[in-house]
Amino acid sequence: MKEYTFSYRFDNKSWAISIYADSKEEAIRKFWALKENGKYEGEIVSRIDVTKTSNVVKLLFLKTKEFLLNLKKAIAK
Repeated sequence: MKEYTFSYRFDNKSWAISIYADSKEEAIRKFWALKENGKYEGEIVSRIDVTKTSNVVKLLFLKTKEFLLNLKKAIAK
């Protein structure tokens, strides 16, 4: 899958949006589908790069370890 960029003007400024697709033609079809039936889903407040598996596994391990240590401290009180 590749990332394709589409530019547009809004409030006298240039903006761009990225669409992931397997080809230029598919990206254009997705762009028009967005225009026809796109809807607002919410604000993105965080991203996790799942393409680098080792980072995801490492992050999950560290967060689990941190959780268990905090749980152990809470139980000990």
